[in-house]
Amino acid sequence: MIKEQKYINYKGKGNHSVNELEKIVEQREEELHLIKSGDVVKNNVLLHNVSGSFSWTTDYYHNDNAFTMNDFLENHLPDDVEIYLEDGSYAEVRIDNTNYALDAKGNGDSYNHIVEWNVV
Repeated sequence: MIKEQKYINYKGKGNHSVNELEKIVEQREEELHLIKSGDVVKNNVLLHNVSGSFSWTTDYYHNDNAFTMNDFLENHLPDDVEIYLEDGSYAEVRIDNTNYALDAKGNGDSYNHIVEWNVV
């Protein structure tokens, strides 16, 4: 007999199995630890260049690039960055009176992600 797997809609971003949600919780706990330690900001030499990129891997899939952008904005962008435009996989942010365009993409598959930025 095949056991039916239950799926839960996570943050309106698609259905995930209980196992996937457990992995999400584990990853969020690890990210929270990094944020509290300051390592995310140190390792994320983010946006203080004219252009660049930030890539990361998750244990759970991102069903589209809008999900990737949301994950990046919520979990990898320093808190002091002003987000003034969010449109799916595209966003614009402001740091020290400089505006940056962000573009989220997959980086080979649904578990590897990249956000590229340029000054606008």
